[in-house]
Amino acid sequence: MKAVIIIPACDRPQDLARCLESVQREVAGHAEVGIVVSDDSKDDSIARVLQSFPEVRRLIGPRKGPGANRNCAASQVEAEWLVFLDDDCEAKAGWFDAYWSAFETAKGVLEGRTEVAGGLPSLLWESPENVTGGTLPSCNFAIQASVFREMNGFDERFRLAFEDMEFRARLVRLGVAIRFLPEAAVVHDARRIQDASLLVRRWEPRVTYMMDLGATNREVLQLLPRHIGGVLLAVWQQDTMKVERWAVARLYLQVFCGVLVRLPGWIAQHRKQPRSAFWEYPPGEGPMPPRFGL
Repeated sequence: MKAVIIIPACDRPQDLARCLESVQREVAGHAEVGIVVSDDSKDDSIARVLQSFPEVRRLIGPRKGPGANRNCAASQVEAEWLVFLDDDCEAKAGWFDAYWSAFETAKGVLEGRTEVAGGLPSLLWESPENVTGGTLPSCNFAIQASVFREMNGFDERFRLAFEDMEFRARLVRLGVAIRFLPEAAVVHDARRIQDASLLVRRWEPRVTYMMDLGATNREVLQLLPRHIGGVLLAVWQQDTMKVERWAVARLYLQVFCGVLVRLPGWIAQHRKQPRSAFWEYPPGEGPMPPRFGL
């Protein structure tokens, strides 16, 4: 098979239905393409959705996070190219044709374009966005199956966030070609941030990553809060919408304080775990992430 489209799904049946409808329109006429949904849900809601899509293959995910879910699906399919698409994305017209045309000459990785549906109403909403390339969010990209397996897929220690950024850093270190393909565009849903706790927890994987790159406990304690504070302040100051500005400031303050409270415990927990074998003795000739990836 030339390509398999892998859609990791988890408890979003309505989003998945819209996603599959858009994908089916895109792959019409492409006989050498398969569609796989890796189902990480806690119930049978995804299975019920897939009753309306009999040509889609359902796999049972490991429930160990999005990276592990993608790895699980990739290990059970045979294809030259793997196309990853998140279940809360809708493919725009020409999305798959752009990938298909590029498969003939491309090597390594093809990075698709990701747009936000309707834009973000304010900073109290979030969505991944990639309109110029260079970030490789995992919601929309294609990779040669041989490259993905040589990379050992996503690092499954990153169960909540950051698995795609760590994956891209390894690709860059190994010198794998990454080509931005703006015609392979999808629209990603925007979601309102419900509370600060989830945003706090998303910073925990950075501790693992910094330690993989050799940071000491002291360096994590000093550099990570400074980095987080700088990021939050820069985003808040550059906000041109000025909508709910002080609600955003309160949210960001909660995130920053939450990280400060939890950071010593994160460091103690992750210091007990072994470092990534890749980063302990990093191969390749590409650049190392500067300043422990911050």
